[in-house]
Amino acid sequence: YSNAIKIVHMVTPAIAAITAVMLPSLSTFFSENKKREFDDLVTTTFYVVLLLAVPAFLGVLFIGEDIVVLLYGEAFLKTSQVLKVLSLLFIVVGVGDLLAYQLVVAVKKEIILPKIRIIATLLNAVLNFFLIMQLQETGAALATVITEVFTLIVVAYIMRKYISIKFNFKLSL
Repeated sequence: YSNAIKIVHMVTPAIAAITAVMLPSLSTFFSENKKREFDDLVTTTFYVVLLLAVPAFLGVLFIGEDIVVLLYGEAFLKTSQVLKVLSLLFIVVGVGDLLAYQLVVAVKKEIILPKIRIIATLLNAVLNFFLIMQLQETGAALATVITEVFTLIVVAYIMRKYISIKFNFKLSL
């Protein structure tokens, strides 16, 4: 588990950095009530995050074993299964960072984050208790992903009145 997390933590900061540089502009657009510019920047950032996160996720799915063997050797091949589960975090954390940190700060609603984090921590503890008994390290990875997805859904629900992401299926492909 820890080796897979190390690999994930090599990639996710690069994705999160994309959203971090948008915070000043997002805050300015929001404070100046420039809704169209705000929404356009959110949408563009969303697509840039997907542009990085989806190929990283797919790459790990297809060559996860090779990555593990290259970095840790054949003895750690079981790590690749955990890495594949955790690679979902590239997408979830990328989009979540945009919503849960940059947008929440830009619209001055940071007060919601501690409550969500407490609930997510409790959810993660419960999921780990049950999933680790059944699936060992893969269960821990699954608990982490489920917790991050839960957090993303809750924050997206709360932020829905502040953002309008224009989803373009062709552009996504």
